[in-house]
Amino acid sequence: MAGVAVARARYRLRLCNGSNARVYELATGGPMIQIGSDGGLLSAPRTVKQIRLSPGGGADVVVDCPAYKLGQHVELRNLAGQGAHAKVTRDFEFSSGSVNGGVGWLINGRPFDPKHMEARPKRGDVELRDAQPVRHRYPGGAAEHGEQLHGGDLGSVSAELVPLAQVDDGRSGGLMPRSPRRATLATVAASAGVSVSTVSKVLNGRSDVAPATRSLVQSLLLEHGYVAPASGRWQAEPSAPVEVQVDGELCAYSSEIIKGAVEAGAEFGVAVVVATTTGMAGGASWARDLVAAGRRAMITLIKEPRPAQLAVLSRVSLPVVVIDPLNVPDTLVTSVGSTNFAGGLAATQHLLTLGHRRIAYLGGPATAASNQARMYGYRAAMEAAGVPVPPQYVRAAGYCHPDGLKEGAILLDLEPPPTAIFAASDESALGVIQAASARGLRVPEDLSVVGFDDSRIASMTSPQLTTVRQPLREMGLVALRTALRLAAGEKIESRHIELATELVVRGSSIALSLERESDS
Repeated sequence: MAGVAVARARYRLRLCNGSNARVYELATGGPMIQIGSDGGLLSAPRTVKQIRLSPGGGADVVVDCPAYKLGQHVELRNLAGQGAHAKVTRDFEFSSGSVNGGVGWLINGRPFDPKHMEARPKRGDVELRDAQPVRHRYPGGAAEHGEQLHGGDLGSVSAELVPLAQVDDGRSGGLMPRSPRRATLATVAASAGVSVSTVSKVLNGRSDVAPATRSLVQSLLLEHGYVAPASGRWQAEPSAPVEVQVDGELCAYSSEIIKGAVEAGAEFGVAVVVATTTGMAGGASWARDLVAAGRRAMITLIKEPRPAQLAVLSRVSLPVVVIDPLNVPDTLVTSVGSTNFAGGLAATQHLLTLGHRRIAYLGGPATAASNQARMYGYRAAMEAAGVPVPPQYVRAAGYCHPDGLKEGAILLDLEPPPTAIFAASDESALGVIQAASARGLRVPEDLSVVGFDDSRIASMTSPQLTTVRQPLREMGLVALRTALRLAAGEKIESRHIELATELVVRGSSIALSLERESDS
């Protein structure tokens, strides 16, 4: 049995049940202080003698080691043992059918009769019951019904049953059939090895899908029992749209995100309205107008949403999801972004692997959280490789083409100039390429360039741009799905969601030539 020597101190333990169908009753033989559960920290600590964990459940407890004698062994035991040692196994099938000219309950095919005893267990007996609860159908509807045991306790040995209610010690007087998880487009896409957007195209009858791929997706939709969520919980107000607010004119970056949100809206049967603005509007009247227009939720691609604006929306109970803001104004604001540090690290490591040492970073706004994360990734890679970074090799500007054109020119006019530039966006990378061309420099022969975003322009440049792919469409999809969950009053797992980035190598970066290496 595994063990560990501890000091005379208090230890916080995270207990997790990784079993798929087993319930644990964990105890140390002494008091434990529970401070948290799957829902987070408790409002106040509570002293317990044992902790009940259902499959997938967890709890945070504090064990007070000074309460035990020096050298004493303390064991965490499962009081539930190896499961129920049943003397008798009984099968019960619950269904609905004809009873006295109407519809009623049947037990093992017979109408329920309070005078008929299906079983007569004795006090203290343990029985294993194979109960198969079904949906009770009646004219005009249907309902699920669980099994309740009066005067005793039931425990589930099946992942398909969940407690009706639990008391403090975790026991339950009844069980309900677990509602099956609805297959999503992501489920089908993962099985088919394609993107979510490809599955969406098949569902919408788009022609730009290969026949073999279409056939595979269609068969998997049937296999997974996919049902479009048009009749789901988010359709209580089918006419209520979600508004996407974009700061300024649409660009390649925002267009990709909007496409993802629109595709997700088509899946969920929700209209998506796009509005462009210069900075996020504000004021109580603005928020009331959004509610009066029937907006269900809002997604913002605003660079710097102000706390006062978000507070106004909160007061009118309009959920907001912010996509990749320059700065998150509040820890309670829900945001969707990407792993910017990992992306900056991967881009710089790629250039270092190609032999470059004079690598410059052309970033976005200096105070932007996304820019800082990408810059720290760049610096981390350079430091790990033992390559010093001259202060003039790091520029903070913006994410647009003019920023790349202006700041790229400054970097290329340095002495010595960089042999590679990592730009914090595809648009600014395009500006760098243009600045290099104006100076008679060839990309990638004379200058390697790496961007960030993998927007559509990355494959339209000549040469095509090596870049760090942000999953822009997926960000739009996740933002819409999160906004709908907030609007439905659901609890979300995380307020800040980061999707993985990926380096995409194309033609704008090559190994440093011997001639240029000697110049370095």
